Amino acid sequence: MSHYSLYAIGFENEEELEKMMSIYNESRKVKPHIDITKEEIYENAQAFYQEKCKLIEAYEKDPEKAVAEHGERVKDLYENRNIDGYLGYYKNPEDFYKHYISYRKVDRKGNVLSMSNPEAKWDYYGVEKETTIGKIKEEFRKERENFDTSRLEYIWNVVVNGIKPEKMDPDHFMLLWGVPSKEEMLKLYKSKEEYISFHRDTFCPSYSVLLPEGWFEPGTVGSFGLSTASAEEEYEFRKNYYKEFIEPFHDDANVFVIDCHI
Repeated sequence: MSHYSLYAIGFENEEELEKMMSIYNESRKVKPHIDITKEEIYENAQAFYQEKCKLIEAYEKDPEKAVAEHGERVKDLYENRNIDGYLGYYKNPEDFYKHYISYRKVDRKGNVLSMSNPEAKWDYYGVEKETTIGKIKEEFRKERENFDTSRLEYIWNVVVNGIKPEKMDPDHFMLLWGVPSKEEMLKLYKSKEEYISFHRDTFCPSYSVLLPEGWFEPGTVGSFGLSTASAEEEYEFRKNYYKEFIEPFHDDANVFVIDCHI
C-alpha cells in the first residue's frame, strides 16, 4: 500500500475528473481476461528454482560473501534446502502450476483468468487542491531560485563516494529510499555537479500525470512506495515532464493536485 502524487491537467471540473479517474479504479470489474498464461507460470517456476539453486550454490562456496551480497535469506534458504516441499513446487513446474491454479479460475487452455481492472491505478484518492499551470510555473521559478543542494549532495556522497554518516537517523535513511545504485547514478550523471544541476533545472512535481488522453507515469507504484520504473525510466520522465505536461497548456489551464492510494 502506498501514497503517490498525481497532477490532473486539462479538466474543467471535478465531474470531468471523476469520469476519467473511474477508468483507473482498482475496484472496477471488467470482463474476464487472461491474467497470466500457463506458459508464463511454468517459466516463473523454472526461473525461481534456478535462482534459488544459484543462491544455495553461492552459499556453499562462500557463506560470508553470499550473506553480504544477498542478505540472511540466503542462509535460511541453504539451511532449509532439503525440507520436503521447500523447493519442490518450483523444481517440478507441473506441480507448481497445479498449486498455483488451485484457488483460481482458468480458461480451457489453462491460462489464469481475472476480472480485476488491468488499468488500475488507485483504490481511493483525494483532491488536495486546485491550481493553474501559470501558478505551477511560478512555483517552479521560485523553487529553482531557492534550490537547496544539501539533500542531493548527501545522497551523492553516500551512494557514489561511499561517505557514510556516523549515525544514520530516520531522516537520512529516508533520503536514500529508492535511490539508484552507484553504477546507475554514474551512468545517468557523470558528476555530482551534473546530478545537482539536473534536479535543479528539471521539474517533476508529481509521480503521475492524468490528461484527457490518458495516464502517464514512469512505472507502476506498488507497496511501500516502490515502483516498477528503472532508474533510466525515472530519469526520462523527469527530464521530459515540463516539456510534455506543462508547456503545452495555457497558463489559465486548470490543475487538480491529487493524493492517490494504491
